[in-house]
Amino acid sequence: MIRQANRYLDDTYLFKCTTKVIETGRDHDGQGLWVALEENIAHPQGGGQPSDRVTLNGSRAEPVFAPDGFGAMAPVRLRLGEVEAPVEGATVDIEIDEDSRCRHAALHTGGHLLHWVLQEFGWQATKGNHFPGESRVEFRAKDGEPPAPWDEIAETVAARCRALLAEAPRVTAWMEGTTRLTRIGETENVPCAGTHVDHLGRIDAFALIGGKVKKGILKLRYDATHIAL
Repeated sequence: MIRQANRYLDDTYLFKCTTKVIETGRDHDGQGLWVALEENIAHPQGGGQPSDRVTLNGSRAEPVFAPDGFGAMAPVRLRLGEVEAPVEGATVDIEIDEDSRCRHAALHTGGHLLHWVLQEFGWQATKGNHFPGESRVEFRAKDGEPPAPWDEIAETVAARCRALLAEAPRVTAWMEGTTRLTRIGETENVPCAGTHVDHLGRIDAFALIGGKVKKGILKLRYDATHIAL
């Protein structure tokens, strides 16, 4: 089989593409027909990020990772339900919803921004949820050291985030072997297969909604939108 190129990994702002079908099939779980494309621009749900809203030749499709796959190297399929699937080798048009893609990218990058800033206060991010309306990041003490109490640093963290957003450092991503790494400005490299803005100046209306510590875990809720393109 021709190897699939997951183009969402290197271009967040690629919203439509004409490409070829390289494989077709039917799911065993009753979800219907699917196709795999030579060039895929759709991000499936995973890594705390929701899937893109997608159409294939004008009909709704659902991007999912192939069974037992996840991450930058995993093949992506487009579930079509019972819509007639194009044959292998056919040329097709795939398009993703621009607004939702940009919103997801802003939220995901906002989570990385919090990971970066909270490390300065002794907190290390452990997991995140970047869904609109419910975005949050969870933190534990970094390197076993007692972290700064959230109530004492909340305003400082918010101010630090605002300052970094104003500086608008670039957000870069690249592959090293089978791992995709991302970085904001000159911070440390972070493994991540999600979509991100290309610089922090793209993020608008960033806000910390609330944080609380329970059993040593800081749960921090936030929101972010993308500037109009």
